[in-house]
Amino acid sequence: MANDLKKFKLDAALFLSSSALIWLVVYSIILTLSGFRILSPGLMADISSLSYGRLDSASTFTLQYGFLVQFGLAITAWIFCFRGNTVLVDKGFVYIGGIIWNLGITIGLIGILTGQASGLSGLQMPSQSIPVLLVGFILVSLSLIQTNNRRSDGEMMPENWFLLISILWFPWTLGGAYVLLYIKELNGVLSNIADWWFINNFYKIYLTFVSIGILIHFLNTLLGVKLSRMHIITSIWILLFSGSIGGVSPGAPVPAWMPALSTVMSVFYFFGILILLKSIYDSIKNTKSLKSVNVFTYTFLFFSIGIFAFASILNFIFSFPSLGRIAEFTFFVPSVEKLYQLGFCGASMFLAYTYLIPNLICKNGKKSNFKYFTLLLVLGILLSTLPSALTGLLTGDGTLTSGLLFVSFGNVLFMLGSLLLFLNFLKLLYFSFVECDCLYFIKGKKSETSEA
Repeated sequence: MANDLKKFKLDAALFLSSSALIWLVVYSIILTLSGFRILSPGLMADISSLSYGRLDSASTFTLQYGFLVQFGLAITAWIFCFRGNTVLVDKGFVYIGGIIWNLGITIGLIGILTGQASGLSGLQMPSQSIPVLLVGFILVSLSLIQTNNRRSDGEMMPENWFLLISILWFPWTLGGAYVLLYIKELNGVLSNIADWWFINNFYKIYLTFVSIGILIHFLNTLLGVKLSRMHIITSIWILLFSGSIGGVSPGAPVPAWMPALSTVMSVFYFFGILILLKSIYDSIKNTKSLKSVNVFTYTFLFFSIGIFAFASILNFIFSFPSLGRIAEFTFFVPSVEKLYQLGFCGASMFLAYTYLIPNLICKNGKKSNFKYFTLLLVLGILLSTLPSALTGLLTGDGTLTSGLLFVSFGNVLFMLGSLLLFLNFLKLLYFSFVECDCLYFIKGKKSETSEA
């Protein structure tokens, strides 16, 4: 595999992965602080930048743009190279775009913590960070699109379809929302509608398509599963059509047809997900796992699929007005969104980490120990989301407080898991550089003489 990495020229993707893991640690720390702040409002009350509102917005922003988007781009680069049997084309764009992207995240995070947030629920970062993020993403996507176009095998794999659509969709929706909000300067409820439109596309198209692409790739790689192309094509078109429209909650102060349309689109979207899940189930029910792959990779694989199905059912049920109004202004909605982002999208990327790193480090793969951070991350995701979602639907301050105590404990577990994951990554990089020289595709031509 080290030779494959040298052939693919994936050092730029490793740069994106390293940056994403750093932001994951930052996110987990901010998330833990926000949990303590909501339980103890007097804690650090005189520090305005550490108020609950700012910490909550900063944690969501860091998770989405620092970790999920950036790590998703790194995995996309690997899948395009692996499936296309080609090198990462124009990887300089990935380096430059990655640096600009991280600069945009830094500007956005500082802006949120210093009180310059937009006040919108989706695009909460200050306006000046959005063009920076757009430029960074476009530069990285230029390399990825060229890599996909120069694949040596003529036919695109299903995972490539999802990943390519996602990297084409994101700049259009982010750029469109920026134009509407800050160039056309929509005011009042119109600005909220534009923000809801972006949130809906970001969750239901971008993050979902990236995560599905990763899952399909590893279902094929680990289990030899090949999903029905007809089912995949059908689900793609249904998800694209229904996921790009809607996002307006039942109780929003807008004309009645907007929430009604959102409900109808949610039904169609769920139907597309059912087609995909049915295809996955039919494909894996009679397959056997590879003994050469560690158990923690399979843990994240099936955990991600399970959370995808569970969260999709919850979103479908509560998209109807009768139930949606009950959950709308409670902890249920943000908890389910967090479960979807961490349990489905995040777990699919942890899956990629546990599979790729042992291959990346070659002879030192035996030094990988994924047991502890896997356990901490899975427990942290479940405890930091499910209790608050459940108690958010119930009444009574005592019930809510007990749920938030579990959430804070889950946040601490997730922070510890993130720190262990990052330390594991640093340890493996150290051994790769020092002991086996497996990363010679970064260090230069040192190993070429030994190979000869």
